[in-house]
Order: sequence, then structure tokens, then C-alpha cells
Amino acid sequence: MSELHEKLTYLREKKGWTKTYVAKKLQLNNLGTYANWEYGTREPDAAMITKIANLYDVTTDYLLGNTISLQLKNSFDYKRDDEVNYPVIGTVSAGPNGISYEEHEGYATAMASEVDRNYEYFWLRVRGDSMKDKGIFDGDLALIKVQSELENHEIGVVLVDGEEGTLKHFVRTGDTVILEAANSEYPNRYFSGEEINDIRIVGKLVQVKKYF
Repeated sequence: MSELHEKLTYLREKKGWTKTYVAKKLQLNNLGTYANWEYGTREPDAAMITKIANLYDVTTDYLLGNTISLQLKNSFDYKRDDEVNYPVIGTVSAGPNGISYEEHEGYATAMASEVDRNYEYFWLRVRGDSMKDKGIFDGDLALIKVQSELENHEIGVVLVDGEEGTLKHFVRTGDTVILEAANSEYPNRYFSGEEINDIRIVGKLVQVKKYF
């Protein structure tokens, strides 16, 4: 879920509110104004986005697609003292306002002892078998720590020149960056010189939740 109009619909329906009710809460004279925002034919201005964020108790960054957390100040949600909930995301891609997190599937738990509360995290639904030799299979959930750099030989989610994000082994040797799959059927990808600028790191793999 990356578009503003989709988030407006999601948040309203989650509250069980009608468009008319929300329009009144936002002190709009015309119901059609708000309806157009949900249809995606128009967008609210910056002042109204702040008002909407306050109404739904979310951040403006969430509404604008700059974070996947509904509330950046409280991006983790405890189920028990030793468990943390993070959103499950189906697709990561480059969006107009930064990284776009799409196909929100709900939430999955992680152990609180295995995360750093100073960072954001999300679960990525693994697609394909390019990392199967590392024990990461299609349908698994990969817990990703959001960060813009990877150490040599770490596994993380990377974007390459407009493609969807994918899990790869990050290797830097000299002036070359190699994105390695863990499956011999998938060739390594090599980047050097200006090509390295096409690589965008989304985050680091922390753990994998298996599904059978």
C-alpha cells in the first residue's frame, strides 16, 4: 500500500468511519473534496495532510510513503513483553517520495531481544528461490532492519535501477560490487564505476521465519 488515496481508505475503514464523518471531522464544506482524495483524483495540501495524520494518529511520513510504520514514534507493537509486531510487506520498490512499501499483508512477530528499537524493521515476503542455498525459500518471511548500508558479505534487500527489491548477498571487492544469489541457476550481477550508483540498499536481513 503505497499511494496516499489507498492509505486514506485503509485508515478510514479500519476505524469504521464513513466518508461523510471524516469530512466533517476535517471541517470540509464539501464531501466531494474528501471523496476525491480517496479516489486519487486529487490530493490534500500539506496543511491538510498534517490534519489527517492527527485525526488518524499516524505520522505525515506514513501518509506520504516515507516510512512503513503507522507511527514512527511507536513503530513496534508489543504482543507480549518478549515479542514485537512488524508489518509484512510483499513488495519493495523505488517510489516518488523514496522507498515504497507495498502489498501490506498484516503483521508478524519477532523476538524483542533480536531487534534494536532505534531502527525500523519490516518482514518481507520472499518470492522465488534465488536464495535457497542459504535456506531462504519462496513464501518465507525475511525480517529486514531498515538501513542504507551493508557490510561486506551481508545479505540484504537491494534495489537496482527501478527494479523491485530483492534479497541478495552483498559483496564488495575492490571497485566492484557483486550481488550474489544463493542458487547456481541465477548468475551474479556485477557493478562498477557509475553503475554502483544504480544500487540502493533498503536494509539488512536479520532472520527468516519459515513456512512449510
